[in-house]
Amino acid sequence: MRIAGFTLIELIVVIAISAILAAISASYAFRAIEKAKFSRAAADYKTLKQATDYLYADTRKWPIYSKPYSGTLIRDTPLLRDVGLAGWDGPYLEKDPDPHPWAGVYAFIFQDWDNNSAPELLLSFNDNCYPPPGNPSTECDITLSSAGKIDMVVDDGNLSTGEVRLLTSGDRNHLVWAVARDALPYDPDSCLQDSACRW
Repeated sequence: MRIAGFTLIELIVVIAISAILAAISASYAFRAIEKAKFSRAAADYKTLKQATDYLYADTRKWPIYSKPYSGTLIRDTPLLRDVGLAGWDGPYLEKDPDPHPWAGVYAFIFQDWDNNSAPELLLSFNDNCYPPPGNPSTECDITLSSAGKIDMVVDDGNLSTGEVRLLTSGDRNHLVWAVARDALPYDPDSCLQDSACRW
């Protein structure tokens, strides 16, 4: 008399089918996670750009208005707190958006992309891990494929031109997104006497 149960072949077939289904669903899950990161990054950028525009309209100053002109964290800018700027009518953000979707911190930097003495104000997806001060790490880098997808959707599809660019240093990727073109980091009042300042 045969005892009811599964044969070894039947068990192997069921396990193989389960493994295939798990691999397929994991692939979709990872894509969905990456898409959510991209969507959040784009939303954060729009929010920060709008807040920066409002700050400049009220004060004629960019979020980085004094030295150092690079690597200024969002929490250290007048977007979130009054630092004594004339005309300030903030806060311009409800909360600090850190960390960015890849677990690093957002920072503002100035960089002259066009070599015209009028640098661009850039939002940096910094690779310093959150909470600051974190250490630079490839664990908090934006992936090259994610940077390329962001650039393809919101810009020209080339990470070395346009509004979205990728700065690389060794094995570290540093995505930057232009917030304002030809944005002088100088005090506008002093520019009235300085011929090097252009508006």
